Amino acid sequence: MKHYFKIKNADTSTTDFADWLLFGIIGAFLFLCFMYSDIIYTTAHSNNIFTALLQGNFFGVYEVNYGFTLTEFFSTPVNVVYDLPIYIFFMIWNFPVWIIQNILKINLLTNLFSLLWTKSLLIFFLFACSCVVKKICRKLNIKETLIKWIILIFVSSPLVFSSLFIIGQYDIIALFFILLGIYAYMNNDYKKFILWFAIAIPLKLFAIFAFIPLVLLKEKKITKIILSIICGCLILAVSRFFSSLMPYYIESTELFNSGMLDRLLSTSVLQINLGEASAFFIAYFILCIFCYIKSVDSENLLKKYAIYIPFASFSILFLLVLYHPFWLIYTTPFFAILLFINPKYFKVNLILDMVMSASALISQIYYFYWCFGAKQINNMLIPHLFGYKEDMTMTVKDILENLQISKFLPAVLAAYFACVVCMLIINFPKDIEHNKSEEFVIERSVIWSRMLIIVPTAILMIVCYYH
Repeated sequence: MKHYFKIKNADTSTTDFADWLLFGIIGAFLFLCFMYSDIIYTTAHSNNIFTALLQGNFFGVYEVNYGFTLTEFFSTPVNVVYDLPIYIFFMIWNFPVWIIQNILKINLLTNLFSLLWTKSLLIFFLFACSCVVKKICRKLNIKETLIKWIILIFVSSPLVFSSLFIIGQYDIIALFFILLGIYAYMNNDYKKFILWFAIAIPLKLFAIFAFIPLVLLKEKKITKIILSIICGCLILAVSRFFSSLMPYYIESTELFNSGMLDRLLSTSVLQINLGEASAFFIAYFILCIFCYIKSVDSENLLKKYAIYIPFASFSILFLLVLYHPFWLIYTTPFFAILLFINPKYFKVNLILDMVMSASALISQIYYFYWCFGAKQINNMLIPHLFGYKEDMTMTVKDILENLQISKFLPAVLAAYFACVVCMLIINFPKDIEHNKSEEFVIERSVIWSRMLIIVPTAILMIVCYYH
């Protein structure tokens, strides 16, 4: 695929210092001032695991964390619920935090350095994802000047700001290996494609929903398909086998795993002849069947599908399954790339993304109100500067309730649904060369407005803390 972009406004032919400065200011502010409890619990769990390993307790992963409670966040215990590989990353990265907590005897929750160091793992992987996105864009023969825009649009997405910088969730780690898998797929390096996804899947099972359709697009022999899927799930299988041998594994994970399965099967259902059918699996099976019967002879088209299929898989998942606010980050790098391989609808895509992001954020504030409130500020930078508050019960939802915005939630959710469906339709891959004379304008004001979508939420969270 050849370079087909021509920018009318020379000032926006690539990003400039002001674009990155605005991103840096917003990102640094959110990074320093907000943090959700999940990453703190996972850090504490990984520190407990590391201590157990040093004591020779190699099978105590679940036992040492069973009934573990940080009363500052929850009165009920929070057990180890994720697969083992994610804790390996946390143990390696958080060794300095382990030293602070276990040797210097400083409380993880009250030490700002410990909290920021833990959160910086996500920034590292965001940077790593950006590097892989750059490699993918080069495979698509996108101009270097435009690649800078793609990376900026990816990292400055309101969904990235919300998921990573405010909530501090670590789906970005699995996303990094998914992107490596996509890059290998585009390079026709099938073994590395399977390897990277085999690492991604136990980090977050969502990766399998992108992996299987890509396998079906590439392989048509049933035996090779089955073998590929088995290899892709091998690390997960080994991890769960060893976990099953550990005390308190079932007790720790049963509720979490069954809850996730219920979401996939029961969030959106269709009533058919013999009972209810999962709307997600109907849509996903259709995608898989399409990929299996589709023959792609063009290398250019295959690369486009390598971007579109993960975007479609994750979009279908988060349209039809009850999702947590930090999961939407899986769509962000793929959308940023799709913007620039579909110049005809560049402006439409960007507007759809802004409306979708804003509507997603509003609905998340209502349905996951505990992620957007005063508690996310405590022990971060602002209380260190301006003082701590005892009452941390208020959330942004409480403020919006006073404005009676809840009555518009059905319309907000409809906007989210409609925007995602439109993005899936207009970005469907086509094996055509774009008109080289086709011009489009990157409007800096639109890019900046998109970055600023997250700011009102951040301000209202601070208001919740000091109300």
